[in-house]
Amino acid sequence: MGVVYKARDTKLGRPVALKFLPPEFSHDEQVKQRFIREAQAASATDHPNICPVHSIETTSDDQLFIVMAFCDGQTLKERLEQGSIPVDEGLWIAAQVADGLAKAHGQGVVHRDIKPGNLMLTEHGVRILDFGLAKFADSLQLTLAGSPLGTVAYMSPEQTRGEEIDARSDIWSLGVVLYQMLTGELPFKGGYPEAVSHAIRTEDPAPPRSKNADISIDADTFILRLLRKPLKERVQSAREAARGLRQLLGMTVPQDLQTQVIPVSRRSIVVLPFVNLTEGDDYFADGLTDEIITDLSSVRALRVISRTSSMRLKGRSDPLADIAANLGVQYLLEGSVRRSGSSLRVTTKLIDIASDSALWAHKYSGTTEDVFTIQESISRGIVDALHLVLSPRESERLLARPLDDIRAYESYLKAKQEMLTFTKDGLDRALAFLENSEQLVGENILLLSAKGHVHWQYVNAGIDNDPAHLERARVIAERILTLSPESEHGHRLRGLVLVHEGKIQEGIRSLRKALDIDPNDPDTLVWLCVFCGITGKAAAARPWAERLKAIDPLTPLFQVLPAVLATMDGKFDEAIEAFAPHYAGNLDNPGVRLAYGQALALGGRRDDARPIFESLSRDFPDSPFAHLGQFYAGAARSITPDVETALGGDAQYCWFIADAYALAGDGASAIKWLERGATLGFINYPLLATHDPFLKPLRGDPAFISLMTDIKHHWESFSL
Repeated sequence: MGVVYKARDTKLGRPVALKFLPPEFSHDEQVKQRFIREAQAASATDHPNICPVHSIETTSDDQLFIVMAFCDGQTLKERLEQGSIPVDEGLWIAAQVADGLAKAHGQGVVHRDIKPGNLMLTEHGVRILDFGLAKFADSLQLTLAGSPLGTVAYMSPEQTRGEEIDARSDIWSLGVVLYQMLTGELPFKGGYPEAVSHAIRTEDPAPPRSKNADISIDADTFILRLLRKPLKERVQSAREAARGLRQLLGMTVPQDLQTQVIPVSRRSIVVLPFVNLTEGDDYFADGLTDEIITDLSSVRALRVISRTSSMRLKGRSDPLADIAANLGVQYLLEGSVRRSGSSLRVTTKLIDIASDSALWAHKYSGTTEDVFTIQESISRGIVDALHLVLSPRESERLLARPLDDIRAYESYLKAKQEMLTFTKDGLDRALAFLENSEQLVGENILLLSAKGHVHWQYVNAGIDNDPAHLERARVIAERILTLSPESEHGHRLRGLVLVHEGKIQEGIRSLRKALDIDPNDPDTLVWLCVFCGITGKAAAARPWAERLKAIDPLTPLFQVLPAVLATMDGKFDEAIEAFAPHYAGNLDNPGVRLAYGQALALGGRRDDARPIFESLSRDFPDSPFAHLGQFYAGAARSITPDVETALGGDAQYCWFIADAYALAGDGASAIKWLERGATLGFINYPLLATHDPFLKPLRGDPAFISLMTDIKHHWESFSL
């Protein structure tokens, strides 16, 4: 219906969107007045889930345009291009759309064109776009070959027949969108528009549960109610739809959705680190905490704070209300573990922070051999106390016992603790513990996964670049997938190895498969974000970065991911702004320091960047990051062989090194490192060819032009 520009309102100092409409909207005065009335009605609908219209203006040549709020984010259409959406996330998106529709319908405004392209996902929630425009365009009969306005696949039966429609047509369209979000398919299909229209009028959709076993029976029934062809059998109002969707999510339902529109959080929980009451047994209490988090994270209707954020609360005595508020959760699980010889006693309490009361509490006594049964009982007790309905797959995962031998389990827990040291000695000890576990239980997917990640971490962290480590990790990943083709452990490890081998597209596909199986794994989410950035697909990673921030809000490294993605997107000012509030929390991470300094330098603030680069030499004198920082700051003219060995196998650091050589005036070396980065997956063509200011002197070099031609081809053909 026109062309949209991002602009700046110079009077109020805010970003806005200007939608210029086709000339035929302006030439007929009667038509123009009718459009203005529709836009006025839409602008009167003030709601957090509707993109507001600020004003209607005309240019000096009488061209009509609308001034709307600028909504930063991605459309649901763009999000769906990445695949189907987890059930709870899809229900929550639909609930917000229903909230906005309820408000608009209450003022007599029907949208008529609800579809993924008109739903914007922002960090503040969903915004419905183009309210009031569809009805106006419909009245002008702006159609193709006489067909009704709108995208056919999302039209209601009455809309395809050209009949008068009401708010229930929007309800139908919402049902189609929700069906597509949860199944990855449209409910009505056809090879051409008329065939789709016929299917909408005559066919019944396949139950969504038949396409996604994670959809509950109640959700399946509700979605099909949204798609009832007879108007009287359909959900009758957006308000009713919003209530139903919230009930499916287990939310408190506002008394009046017309006036109370503040979103209510989904069910969410943090498992506080279990208190160890036996000296020297921290690994056991931490392991029990970890396993319960893993169990609960398999339940898609529950937002579970990840282990890394949970363990940051260990030993702290903050008020529970403050912890819940900082993490945005409704429930907290606290517990303690006491061991005496083989005897074991575990106490737990599930607290509802709103009522400051215990929903459920239990004490378990037994031996260490009973720890698996105790763990399962705790996880099942929480699910029952929160009245969560599990899919068959969730029930199976909740009760799975990856290790049944307590001695092997204890060695595995000790290995995981050693892996977190990120040192050669720690990784060596982790392998020894894992081999001890294997001697006790034989081949086991959990142990194989841990061993594979140790071998991968030797190379990834630059600790030991022996190619045998990466080969061993690859063999282990393939073995896991032979034993269990649907193992998230196998797909995750395989993806990480493939990326290190320079097969980044295959690697991302494996990681996405892992994420489909386990959508709340922080490691998978963070690597997907990084790899999207280096391939020039940063926008696609934003939903994953937001999900990671939601489940792991206390890990400083994850809070800077949006800044890293902004740098990769060539938005250096935005990156600097996003880095600043989280930089202090990452002072112990030399990689973050280097990335922040680079963003400052790329953004034209090299004087501000220089002290950060110099601080790496002071605080991490023997690290490759310190040497690379000196090179960036101009204190060195090239990198040392040690730096080349440690960082040369990482696509992102190849770009860092290329930038530093370009700054030093060594264009040939810069191009060599860009070529090396490209073989490892750094095919971010827009950044290299346009945005990176340090590469500007190279853009006339025939070798650079040839390289960019090749990278552009790979970037354009790359898909997620």
